[in-house]
Amino acid sequence: MGNKGKQFALKYAGIKQHDFPILYHLEGDYSVLFEITNTDTPTYNQHAYSNFKLLYRAIIDILGESYTIQKHDLLRPDAPLLTYLSITRNPTHSGFFQYNAEVFNTFKDHIKAIQTLFHSKNLTCRILDREEINVLVENHLRQNFSAASSNLDQVGIHNHHIAIGNQNLKIVSLIDVDESHFPLYLNNTDKKLKHQELDILSFLDIIPTLGLTHVLYNQVIRIPSQKQEILKLKQRIRLYELANHPGNAAALHDCNMLLEQVKLNPHTIVYPRYDIFLLGSDQLIAKALKHIQYHLHKIGVVPTENSFNQYSLFSNSFLGHSSNLNQDYDLFPTTVDAATSLLYKHSPSPSKQKTKHNLRQVEPFAFTLN
Repeated sequence: MGNKGKQFALKYAGIKQHDFPILYHLEGDYSVLFEITNTDTPTYNQHAYSNFKLLYRAIIDILGESYTIQKHDLLRPDAPLLTYLSITRNPTHSGFFQYNAEVFNTFKDHIKAIQTLFHSKNLTCRILDREEINVLVENHLRQNFSAASSNLDQVGIHNHHIAIGNQNLKIVSLIDVDESHFPLYLNNTDKKLKHQELDILSFLDIIPTLGLTHVLYNQVIRIPSQKQEILKLKQRIRLYELANHPGNAAALHDCNMLLEQVKLNPHTIVYPRYDIFLLGSDQLIAKALKHIQYHLHKIGVVPTENSFNQYSLFSNSFLGHSSNLNQDYDLFPTTVDAATSLLYKHSPSPSKQKTKHNLRQVEPFAFTLN
């Protein structure tokens, strides 16, 4: 796979069976992958989206620092929503996996606690087995989630898109990490519904109907050391105070408010990123981009215009494969409230669920994880 001699290589180290299959990364991360079955409760149902956000906030609280959660939501025309979630333990030091019995056992306990949490909310979560992990990785590599084909099409990586067979894949980053004015809170309430929180990403449901093959929404939230984030905040506050410039007043106010929140609530600051994968013709992708920009502007979010690093965006999007995302360049700091507001929840109506999807239906090609 490549363009102009560039070779595409995944940094997975393999899969080992413990209490459940664990996927290892060469940088020392290890992950468990879930398939999540969404309920048929639409996000405009009273309290549905608020409960969804609380669920993921609870997961973040269970895990704590040095963990990353990553969620893939796959939307296709006339097909049920597919949701996969990876829980990754990040090493405190870079390098190969170093076994620490206490840390590893805590990781396994966290996975079991998350299973219990999902079941308590009447949501079905299932840990993927070795074969299913392999097939899911292969499907993501192909960007083909249908059982109709098992061949890896010719792939060409270009600056602004990736050519896969006779279609193009465009990866759009929702947030420009070079911009410093991302809101700490997003306006996702509806006055008509008594300020009830809404799924502001529900507009993604419309995109597959525009003729695209599929839309995949990649969501990553990394939980940093809150002590380090408090130190950074205090340093920033001191700089603003020393500068004594009227233009810094709003930023100084936000920093002080955030500092108070971090003191009161654990895991307030997180580092997320969000990418939308659009597979189809150039014309249909352009149409979908206008749709995305229109809806994001309504909530004060401006998607980046500089998604020229398609190779990096694609490589780091695999579940359990986000180790190389740089916290300073690929992620951005914000509150857990804002970060969970950009998670996708909406579930399709039963009338749209016409097809069954089975990971085992796809014949694997010459790419395996041992």
